[in-house]
Amino acid sequence: MLGAHQKKTPLDLLSLLRMLNRKLVLEKMVATADPHTAIVSYLGRASRDLYSITEDIRNRCFYFLGAMGSVVPFALGLSLAKPKVSIWAIEGDGSILMNMGALTTLKKYRQSNLKLFIIDNQQYES
Repeated sequence: MLGAHQKKTPLDLLSLLRMLNRKLVLEKMVATADPHTAIVSYLGRASRDLYSITEDIRNRCFYFLGAMGSVVPFALGLSLAKPKVSIWAIEGDGSILMNMGALTTLKKYRQSNLKLFIIDNQQYES
């Protein structure tokens, strides 16, 4: 039983809104992806969210669970190997910090078929 000074609080509303926003953004992205789009996503909840909404296009998705900092190099290699495919690299704020040097390489190659999206999920160890 809770004491008079204790309050029972439901799930943190701000965390819930952030989670919903991330998933909504991913849903919108998937909905606009054409048949020539491949999606590479970073570790954590975003990849889990993406996996849950990409059942029909999983053959074009790469979910990097446990590969922090590897999305940009992989997406760049994929864009070089498949120039007719649009590559969407979805990276997290912490994961991009693991491999900042990849951004200079990305800039050097200037692949027009590669788009980088960075999500700041406002949390540690998602």
